Amino acid sequence: MNVRKYDNHVQRLIEELFAKRGKYDPSIVKTADHLLKEAKKIQDDALLGFTYYYLAEAYYTFSLDHDKFKSVLVKAMEHLQLASEFSLLGKCYNLLGIDALLHGTMSLGMDYLMTALRYCNSNDESNLRGVVNSNIGHIYADLGDYTEALHYLKDAIADIQRYPDDQMYFRDMLLCYTMEGNYYLKQNRHLEKARSCLKKACRIWEKFPQPKDVNDELLLSVLQIKVLHYSELFQERDAEIRNLLNLLKGFHGYADLVEDICDIGLFLLEIGDLESTRKLLQLTEPSLSSLNVPSIEIQITQFKIEYYTQAGLEKKRLESADLYYKLSMQLKLSEAVSYKFSIDIRRSMEEMRASQEKIQQENLRLIRQAEYDQLTGLPNRYHLNRFSDQAFDRAFQNQTSLAVEILDIDYFKEYNDTYGHQAGDVCLQQISEQIRLLTQSHANVYSARYGGDEFVIIYEGMADDEVTSLAASLRNRIHDLSIPHQGSKSSSCVTVSQGIRNSIPKEENKLWDYMYTADNALYSVKQHTKGEIVLLHSAVISQKSLADAMRT
Repeated sequence: MNVRKYDNHVQRLIEELFAKRGKYDPSIVKTADHLLKEAKKIQDDALLGFTYYYLAEAYYTFSLDHDKFKSVLVKAMEHLQLASEFSLLGKCYNLLGIDALLHGTMSLGMDYLMTALRYCNSNDESNLRGVVNSNIGHIYADLGDYTEALHYLKDAIADIQRYPDDQMYFRDMLLCYTMEGNYYLKQNRHLEKARSCLKKACRIWEKFPQPKDVNDELLLSVLQIKVLHYSELFQERDAEIRNLLNLLKGFHGYADLVEDICDIGLFLLEIGDLESTRKLLQLTEPSLSSLNVPSIEIQITQFKIEYYTQAGLEKKRLESADLYYKLSMQLKLSEAVSYKFSIDIRRSMEEMRASQEKIQQENLRLIRQAEYDQLTGLPNRYHLNRFSDQAFDRAFQNQTSLAVEILDIDYFKEYNDTYGHQAGDVCLQQISEQIRLLTQSHANVYSARYGGDEFVIIYEGMADDEVTSLAASLRNRIHDLSIPHQGSKSSSCVTVSQGIRNSIPKEENKLWDYMYTADNALYSVKQHTKGEIVLLHSAVISQKSLADAMRT
């Protein structure tokens, strides 16, 4: 969430929420509910989206109440979209990806995760990219492509390491190192690389802040058992298996650990340890059976079928095979529900984007209306003041020249008196078009309508001869328009006079200082020969400087 200042009570709730999240504390739901009440009071979209997201994450982790999870996550995404909190919106898509994988819809999960990656950028100060990459790596591992899985996992570790202050840093790093070790073992039994990953995981474990969770220990223990086995340290392996079974007495049955339980169970069967497999099932089945998700139940049932087959328990094997068929049918329905949910979310997000784009377009229209002159289409005084402040700052900081020109139409009152105000408006539009062409063809030239028949042109970083050359070119193009002017006392067509100041500004200089000088220069033109250009360097006008300027 972008940095915002909330009152002390809200700040304490945010800190409490993060602390409980880092400890896998189920009471995080209660904290999130309190924070949600505060967010609703102040109607802050960023805070509402933030709170709804972590509430959805808690529902997913601790209760697996899928209906609550979905409804709360949709609310999070709506508020985050309104608040332009794209990093946290990316986390929503990451969570949707994990949920889709949990429900067996791998292609949908990958689509969500790739969307989450699009919300990552170089300015993002979170470990989102690392977490998403680790989940994508998991998908490739499930597909048996361990080379690609390890590629994503290495990127994930590099990204996550950049954010050691994240409350999930130790758990994320432990998960990545244990995943990496397992993938190396499955990829041509790269034992040395797996040992290296185990050492890194153990170092993370030693630094892991208290209290540690049984589920964290389980990840480390599973990799240790496999490394010890392939190192042919069978006594140490069996001791670690006993340690694992002891750990599982406190198993909570989190959905994202089902795959690890089934994986170590199948490994125990592979090494012929039926007794440990039986105990594993006995310890985990009560918790796992409460996870009423077809894809999870299918994984568990596959594991049971393998165990009953090896144990010679034919009746239970047949019962599990029958259950497997029923769960497969349920999984198809679950996949359909997941895809419909995905379609609903996309439609909701697209509708919101369309609504926001419409609002943005209207805002842009209102801004343009407020900052641009309706008759000529050039920026108005408001825009000029804002631009000039920046231009003066740039010129002072870089110690470069800045020129401010005032241009007005000669005998414009007489033009209106002769041809009428409607014709006068057309004349202003024709001249402003030539001014616009000048600014469009030179990136360091800016123009605005100052009022009436006066225009202001700013030239950045140009020497006197460059400024006067462009000013003369503009004057000539306006003269070449050959707009008839019977009321003029100096020409048969419309002409313009131009007063300019060009110098390196001092720190205290602003637009008004230069406008004062440019106006004096313009006045000198009007007093002597209309249709000419005078350029000065300071507000003080001597006879010599005026004579020099007139020769310009």
